[in-house]
Amino acid sequence: MQLIASRTLSQPDDSFPAPCKVREVLFRSDHGGFILYRLSRAAASDADERLIRLNSRQALIWINEGVGAERLSDPLENHD
Repeated sequence: MQLIASRTLSQPDDSFPAPCKVREVLFRSDHGGFILYRLSRAAASDADERLIRLNSRQALIWINEGVGAERLSDPLENHD
């Protein structure tokens, strides 16, 4: 696996007074696909980890969202 890009974002969370911290890391697998690792943490004891498989188009959309993105879109959404 090869690390392609990573970013850390703050995202509002209605259930907590402080914004939720989101860490995303994009990897390229040895088989040519992409894997997005997403860690959401609203509090020290509350974390949500996910691994999402992406195709090349989805990975490019994720990269182009940029570091300053205010909203995290799901890379599996239909972007037609």
